[in-house]
Amino acid sequence: MENTELWCGFHHDPDYGSRRQFAHFHGYSLCAACHQPVERSKLPEGHVYRHGKDWEFFERYGSDAELCAVTWGLLPDSVIEKIGFSLIREWPLLDEVIKQAIGFDPQTGEIIQAA
Repeated sequence: MENTELWCGFHHDPDYGSRRQFAHFHGYSLCAACHQPVERSKLPEGHVYRHGKDWEFFERYGSDAELCAVTWGLLPDSVIEKIGFSLIREWPLLDEVIKQAIGFDPQTGEIIQAA
């Protein structure tokens, strides 16, 4: 296996599992180093990853539900129409979570500069 650091992993929210019906709708993608790094000894000091100390990951990046919501919030309406539903369409805090998590304003389409 070469270049595993370039892989992308899909994380399933443990509250929904990975095998139940529609479980894949309750997850999000992570780079390999942030999901389940193969060679943890090569990670920079202080690096947190999802299948490590959960509280550190949640504190830095947000909960599984928030990251799932960010993912759904980035989907174009045309994709959501093809899926047939949206998990977060009515979630009032979604735009604010997206702004804070990735520095992107979904209402205006502008990239927000870090202060």
